[in-house]
Amino acid sequence: MSGNTFQLRNKVVALVAILALTAGAGSVMASSTINWVTVNGGTATTVTPGSTISVSVNVTLTATWPSWWYSTRYRIGSDSWQCVNTPNHSAPLSSPWFSVDTESFDIIAPMDLGTYDLSVRAYTFNGCDGLYASYTLADAITVVECLDACDCEDDGDPCTDAACEANVCVHNLKDCGDGFCKPDTGECVECLEDANCDEENPFCVDNACVECIED
Repeated sequence: MSGNTFQLRNKVVALVAILALTAGAGSVMASSTINWVTVNGGTATTVTPGSTISVSVNVTLTATWPSWWYSTRYRIGSDSWQCVNTPNHSAPLSSPWFSVDTESFDIIAPMDLGTYDLSVRAYTFNGCDGLYASYTLADAITVVECLDACDCEDDGDPCTDAACEANVCVHNLKDCGDGFCKPDTGECVECLEDANCDEENPFCVDNACVECIED
């Protein structure tokens, strides 16, 4: 057998082996390992419904077939899997025989409140095809109603102020001290009616307590 024929045969055998491996999509890819996954730069994040979350994935590839990372799939909780064609990476076929790469992409937080795991897979081919390495970040995403008052809607009452307390939106009465809140404007005034005044100034005129009413 000539040298060229021998080399061609080896290439064919290698190709057949790769195809056989990739036909078993769903099994773990032995030549790659997901080292870590972060959400918004940490192991967990708290966000409001529909917020954008930055996900980073760190993968080690070793120079054994197949040694590529061409796409990434993720799932939030028990939702359906989503595929991202992240930039392509491959392990070098010479020393040091491995590579460590990180890719980042954005995902959208669920609309329902709760805490969710984030599952990630690093695939050998584009379109999330072929073999893969897996990683699950437990309790990665917590979705809450609010993080601050800006996340809370106005209830339409001029005499209340929106606030975020323990990640829940509340509408507290405006603090007017010893005065009263004027319902139509939200302005703090001394009185709204005579009953708000004392014996010394028993009459409420133009939202101020006066001693007597002038004709």
